[in-house]
Order: sequence, then C-alpha cells, then structure tokens
Amino acid sequence: NYVEKNYCTVTRSFVAEYFNINPSYLSQSFQKYKGMSFIDFVTEVRIKNAKRLLQTTDMKIQVIAEEVGYGSSQHFAKIFKKSTGIMPSAFRDNLL
Repeated sequence: NYVEKNYCTVTRSFVAEYFNINPSYLSQSFQKYKGMSFIDFVTEVRIKNAKRLLQTTDMKIQVIAEEVGYGSSQHFAKIFKKSTGIMPSAFRDNLL
C-alpha cells in the first residue's frame, strides 16, 4: 500500500528506513509474500499508472515519465516496452 501511494519517489532503501527494517530483509520478505522482487513491483505500479495517464490525459510522454518516477523518457520508454510489448506512443495511438 505504501509503495502504491509513493511509487514516484520510492526506493528500497527509503521504504526499509521508513519501516525501520534492513533493506535486504525487505527484499527477501517482499519476494516471499508478494512473489516478485521489490523493483518489479515498483515497475508494475509505475507502468499501471503510466497506462492510466496515457489513456486519460494528453500529457506528453516525457511528462508522464517524470510523473511516474522516471527521470529519462528514453528509460521510461524502454521499461514500458519491456513490460507491455509496445512503446508508450503506440499504446496511446492504439486507444484512438
């Protein structure tokens, strides 16, 4: 729940510090209970929110990348394509 509310700025170290636990313990526990790595979950949440923004706004892809926590639109596009199979612009174009 914490990650879903703070996905733009969340890091493993920050979450571990927030909950006063060791980062390695956080990773192990996350994998055990969620069935995926911490970073994979953060990526999933970011991409889900990027899809929502692509569907519901006319924001530029660079702005969406920043909104969901990626400093580089190129990196965002690479991660988006890896997660969805298509580039963000193609995802938006397919909505029309």
